Parts: sequence; structure tokens; C-alpha cells
Amino acid sequence: MIVSTISGTLITGVSVFIVLSYLLIPSSVIIPISISISLLSLGLIKYYTVFERKNENTQIGNKLPERESNEKGDQHEIKIRVSKSIIIFVFLFSGSLIICSFFSNPQLVLIFKSWNTVDIIGIIGLGAAIAVSFFMPGYAVTLLLTKRCKTNPILKILLAYLFSMLITGLTVYFSEIFFDNDISENKNLLLGVNALLLIAVVIYYHVHKIVLPSGLDKHQISTIIGNKSRFLKRNFSELLVFGSLLSLLIISTNYLYGGITIGDQWYHQNRIILFMTGQFKEFVLSNGDEIYPPLQSALLAGLTTLSGIPLVNTFASI
Repeated sequence: MIVSTISGTLITGVSVFIVLSYLLIPSSVIIPISISISLLSLGLIKYYTVFERKNENTQIGNKLPERESNEKGDQHEIKIRVSKSIIIFVFLFSGSLIICSFFSNPQLVLIFKSWNTVDIIGIIGLGAAIAVSFFMPGYAVTLLLTKRCKTNPILKILLAYLFSMLITGLTVYFSEIFFDNDISENKNLLLGVNALLLIAVVIYYHVHKIVLPSGLDKHQISTIIGNKSRFLKRNFSELLVFGSLLSLLIISTNYLYGGITIGDQWYHQNRIILFMTGQFKEFVLSNGDEIYPPLQSALLAGLTTLSGIPLVNTFASI
């Protein structure tokens, strides 16, 4: 089995290398793509091999009573782990909102400055704004929707990313269409929407009533480390597939588009300024704007508003 897995992985990588070499693609791109596809092939082989073994074990071991007793014995530990993750998320979400509220000062007077002049407070504000714009609110929505069901961690992260972009982009877009909000009003509205989601998570999960163990002994620490190692071993194939697909996305994007993932940056930056000054609706009604859908520009306008650093620096950071 090991020989067939290794041979299949190598054949896949070599085949991709030969085909891309024949198409005259630079070797700086061929080698990482071949490695990524080889790892993708390895992850898929391991995943379906383990999947078949799980089906066989399920059919054979349905009559084992100790499996149910072990699952019941682990419920308390799972509950503690979930409670810790919720508290950590609430703490990080609250900290990000506080940073965006008090340490970011969005302005349109300066649209770019040298990265050497961006201080540590600006970097922290940018990181908090990226977290709030692309992850935190969507993860809060995911927690509210999946409290009573078990969700794959990778799926939960992807849903958080999707929901966050929709929440940030649509909030800025609708505020501009219906209220003609400027940069400061957009900031207050975004912070308000995120604060409501945070409060909903705190109330729904009864965070203020969660009681955690006061300390950890050596046995508990070894148990936590063992659980993490078993998680990585159990989900190794899925993580390998996800990582190889992500690497292929990064490599192909840098080769095809020079690292630009959002499109015409000057067009988007011009439209971001319209969103941040409250003139987007007036511009569309008078001139028309049909080149790109407005959601991306609204999302970037919200990110720039929360970050507090100039527009071009914020755009370049992602």
C-alpha cells in the first residue's frame, strides 16, 4: 500500500512537470506547482483510503459497547474545550473592536504613506481591521447557526470568511445607497453591527456563566497535547488537501496576475474613495458604473475605514 501511494504521488508530480515544461512555463512556477499537485494527490489517496477503512470498521464494530461509553466519558472534556474556544473568540473579537474604535483614525487627506512611517499602533489597527472585516463577524454568525450541530473546523472557517465579507461589504453598500454615509458614519455603523453580533454570541452561549477549571496539572496538559496530536493525525489528509489547494491558488495567482487578486486596483481605489466620501450613489446615478460589481469595493472601503491607515497601504496589505 505504501509503495503504490508513493508511486502514484511521484507519477502525478512528474507528469505535471513534463506537461508544463512542454508548454514553456518557467521552471520557477513548474516546480512548486508539481510539488503542490503531488501533495494534493497524496492527500486524496490517504483520505479515500482512510474513508474505506472507517466504513469497514463501522460495519464490523457496531456491536462494541465500549465505544459508546468512551464517547459519554468524553462529553465533559468536549464541553470544556468548546467553552474555552468561545471565551477566546469573545476576547479576541472584543479586543479587535476596541482597537478599531479607539486606535484607528480614518481619513482621506492622505491616501498613501511609506511603510517605514507606519508605527506599531497602525500595524495593530490594520491587523484588527482585517480580522473584523474578513473573519470575526462571520465566525460569530457560524457559531449562532451551528450551536446544536457538529461542524467540520475547515468548513466553519470558510463559512466565517464568506459571511464576514458579505456582512462588511453589504453594510457599507447599503449604508451608502440608503443613507449616503461618509467615512466616520460607516465606521460607527460597522462597529455597531459587529458589536451586536458579539453580544448575540455572549447571550446565546451564556459566556458569563461558563465556569472553567482553575488550573492544569501534568496529566491534563499531556491529555491536551495528545488530543491535538490525534486531531492532526486524524485530519492529516484533509489538511494536506486544503494546504495544497491553497498553495496552487497562491502560485497561479502570482504567475497569472502578478499577485493581484481583486482586479484593477486603481478602479477599485477610485470607487473606494466614492464610498468613503458618501458620493457613490450620486456618481452611479449620474455616470453609471457597470464594470465591476460594487461589493468588492464596498468591502475594501469598510476595511480601510476600520484600519485607520491610508487607502493604498490598506489595499496593498491584502
